[in-house]
Amino acid sequence: EIERMNAEIETLKKSADEAIGDAQRIQAEFNNFRKRNASVRAESYDDGIRETIKNILPVLDNFERALATSDGSPFSKGMEQIQKQLLDCLKKSGLEEIEAEGVFDPNMHDAVMRDEDDSDAESGTITAVLQKGYRVKGKIIRHTMVKVKA
Repeated sequence: EIERMNAEIETLKKSADEAIGDAQRIQAEFNNFRKRNASVRAESYDDGIRETIKNILPVLDNFERALATSDGSPFSKGMEQIQKQLLDCLKKSGLEEIEAEGVFDPNMHDAVMRDEDDSDAESGTITAVLQKGYRVKGKIIRHTMVKVKA
């Protein structure tokens, strides 16, 4: 009788160990699911921010074009303040301007013109920025359009 009970106890212990192992695996799978889900949600949120900012960039470009011919009037100063406020707001959401000095980098710059003049600049050097480029949270949303020394 005792041997049968000991055998039954061993069987129950094995079943309990299996159930505990199953529960631990399910818990680990659930934790991994939560982490993946949080990551996907965060990436989707960042994608939404990038898309929204990308849609606002033409407004920022128009401010720059308008202010390039600024005459210092109170109206122009007001426009400068609005542009600054808009830019500050976008920067808080992760907007960064892509640097466009020195050597052309096809990962960040889009060469739309070649500079053929006889300047001292080395071949492959950026000579002018035609349109600013931006990244949001490390991802490029618009390449900088540049003129490059041929």
